[in-house]
Parts: sequence; C-alpha cells; structure tokens
Amino acid sequence: MDLYNRYKNKLSQAEVNYYKRSVTGFHRNPIFYSMPKVHKSQLSFRPVVSCINSFPSIFSTWLDFHMKQLLEFFPSYIKDSRSLISELKTLNIPPVAKLFTVVATAMYKNIDMDTGLMAF
Repeated sequence: MDLYNRYKNKLSQAEVNYYKRSVTGFHRNPIFYSMPKVHKSQLSFRPVVSCINSFPSIFSTWLDFHMKQLLEFFPSYIKDSRSLISELKTLNIPPVAKLFTVVATAMYKNIDMDTGLMAF
C-alpha cells in the first residue's frame, strides 16, 4: 500500500482502477511447495512459491504487462519457437555447427529492489 500511495500520481487512470479493483478482492497467502526433479537420477526437489490470487500477484501482473512492452526493443528477443525456427532457417550454418540451449533459473531473487526499479 505504501508503494501505491507513493507512486499513484504517476499511474494512468486505468492502472489506478486496476489496483483498486484488485486490492478489494479475495487474496490467499502464497503457498510454498516442492516438485521432484524427475529427470534427475538422484532424488532432488525444486522449490516453488505459488502466488496465484495472492496480494503480491497484483504487482506481478502489472509489472509483467509493462515489461512485455519493452521486449520489442531487445534485438535478441524472439517471440516464440516458431519465430526462432524461422530465423534459424535464414542463417548459413556450417554442417558441423552445433546448437546449444540453456535454462535460466532464479533470475529475479538476487536483483536488488532499488537497482531493479531504477533499471525498469
């Protein structure tokens, strides 16, 4: 509520309406659980915090909407796998080349809040 009061004069009327409607609805506490990593030979678990219908999801939804508008400005952005395949087909790739992929995890938990807000 403190962040909203501090920055509400910088929000559009649609954003103010979204916040007011969202904050008055039912909110549950985030739920912590773990999922087994079935692809690993040794049993291990992936921690999950489900925030669906929780108070933090109000801000997450707002942030997601605004961040998606910035994607088109990143030259490395690829909309979906169909777009990736289309782009790869236009490249002149040597037959001995190998394609690698990586999975990025835990990308946000180590970002300092002030630095993240300033960058956004």
